[in-house]
Amino acid sequence: MTAPARWPWPEALPEETAIPLRLAALKSGGTPLIVPLWYEWRDDAFWCVTHREARLLRRVRAHPLVGFDVSTNEPPYAGVSGDGRVTVHGAEQAAAILPRLIDRYTGSREHRLARWLLGRLDEEVALEIRPQHWRCWDFSRRMRDL
Repeated sequence: MTAPARWPWPEALPEETAIPLRLAALKSGGTPLIVPLWYEWRDDAFWCVTHREARLLRRVRAHPLVGFDVSTNEPPYAGVSGDGRVTVHGAEQAAAILPRLIDRYTGSREHRLARWLLGRLDEEVALEIRPQHWRCWDFSRRMRDL
């Protein structure tokens, strides 16, 4: 299915759900590199942040077509997966996104991880993952008696 310009998730997986996005990029040998990333959904795209020296960044620059998955790990299972294209943005964009990701996934900027990440904002880049196709699933009805 072509990605519509709206929140793509099944009803059981709200936009605010703090589940990492699993991003699959091609390694040089053609096998997938799968990396979990914090994300936010904004402007009809997933937005993530990674370090400028990350192996993932080298891979998406070489092959910007990627696969993605965001799904629950506990029943009832729900999620979305698909493919899309990555655009890399600089540290300025990453500096705007990373504090929101920290708030969403950890609830506070007052811990060691948050301070460490925020202390190296000039070394981060933003990844814009624009879905081209996706599919959603929601097993809550079929699993409601579990």
